Amino acid sequence: FLEGIRKKMTSSAWLQLEAGDFAAHEQETAAFDRGVVFLGEHGESFGLAATVEALNPSQVEMFDEVYSAFMDANGGSSAEGAPARCTKPEPLLSARVSICLRDQDCPKAVENFRCLCSGTQSEKSQRDPKRTNKKGAAGDSTAAPLHYRGTVMHRVEKALVQGGDVTRGDGSGGESVFGGSFADEKGGLKGKHDRAGVVGMANSGKNSNTSQFYITFEKLPKLDGKHVVIGSIPQQQHLQQLLTMRDLVLSNPSAAIRIADCGVSP
Repeated sequence: FLEGIRKKMTSSAWLQLEAGDFAAHEQETAAFDRGVVFLGEHGESFGLAATVEALNPSQVEMFDEVYSAFMDANGGSSAEGAPARCTKPEPLLSARVSICLRDQDCPKAVENFRCLCSGTQSEKSQRDPKRTNKKGAAGDSTAAPLHYRGTVMHRVEKALVQGGDVTRGDGSGGESVFGGSFADEKGGLKGKHDRAGVVGMANSGKNSNTSQFYITFEKLPKLDGKHVVIGSIPQQQHLQQLLTMRDLVLSNPSAAIRIADCGVSP
């Protein structure tokens, strides 16, 4: 049985995922960078160290008060204008997820996914840059970069996550590397959603595959025959990391999952 699966899964792709409150993390990182600059330029003048690494616990406690006094004396406001901190922000959750692809069963869908992961153009593309729809509705041919990098998983639920909307980012868009959408492949429709980690093409009905895809977290037989299954996540550790990201997003409305980078394996 396993040998049969290996024969059908002849290529692989990977997604480098990040999860967290991206806006808050960006603000905290900017505040930390300001703290580093402040210490380098003024730290020792105020009885602090010149680097964050050299600060002792008492100096860490003093930092906010000292920085606020400095900003007040220079006509600024540390709370509103340019906050600073001397401790590094908590890192975003990060995971690299490998996906085994079912080349023999659905070669066109797999080629589409691989090209979107690598950011390369398909040789079979019929995309015409002179005939594009700037609105980027699902299935439209647009001028948007056909690459998953930087896109978000716009749908996060207990049973699955969905992403890959390269034109709008909210689930209402998407475009294949062939231009617009493409038809279902019978071999792909035979794939079963019989376990966690199944990767399939999201659609808006029959023969409407674009760039959107999903990853399951449980058995979902109701999707059988309605979606092209392009592969699966074979490593339980990778799936567990993705589950941790899902739980974070479900517990924090400000958090999200995004594809920081992606590619194909040789």
